Amino acid sequence: FLAEPSGSTGQMEYALRLFRTIGRYELAGYVFRGFYKNPAGYQDEAARRLFYPRVNVYGASLRGPLLSGIGSMEAGYYDSRQDQSGGNRLIENSMWKMMAGYSQDLGNDWSVGVQYLFEQRLDYGRYEESLLEADLRFDEFRHLVTQRVTKLFKHQTVAVSVFNFYSPSDKDGYVRPSVSYQMTDQWTLTAGANIPWGDDDFTEFGQMKKNQNVYVRVRYNF
Repeated sequence: FLAEPSGSTGQMEYALRLFRTIGRYELAGYVFRGFYKNPAGYQDEAARRLFYPRVNVYGASLRGPLLSGIGSMEAGYYDSRQDQSGGNRLIENSMWKMMAGYSQDLGNDWSVGVQYLFEQRLDYGRYEESLLEADLRFDEFRHLVTQRVTKLFKHQTVAVSVFNFYSPSDKDGYVRPSVSYQMTDQWTLTAGANIPWGDDDFTEFGQMKKNQNVYVRVRYNF
């Protein structure tokens, strides 16, 4: 069950982003005050009622030319406002998240992009001490590598792409192949698949491994 938030002004979210271009690079800083976007806590453990805990996020990013492509770096601190000590096993701990990415046009209508995401759950010792024997134990560190390769054909009207997520720490992943054909300026036909997989049923992609699917989409722009 999911506890729905009330409609009071106390449920409002606030976000601020400041950015500046320095030479060929864009530097940005941001602040967010609101709620986790996934239910990251139990309001009532016995009733299995989940809710969206409050969180503050403080971060910065840098993006610009690197070698023959575009590089980016981003870091953010997630302040779990309802579990700042890290000792409440029913609510997500505060975390550090850091990401680095690189994309490049290889010529001949080939392009490639890679990203690496690092997450650290803070106050991990208090988190471990709070766990019960039957609880799932989440790792202190999480690593996620993302890769995308795209090739264009037929005067760039056909795009073949493979988007792949892989977490060596969670031992799971998510593969998203797709083919799209721009038939006219208005009509686009796309076919693809969603293939999540994983060793465990509680990791981000492993919990979705029974929901693998293929799809066909027709889009009209006007």
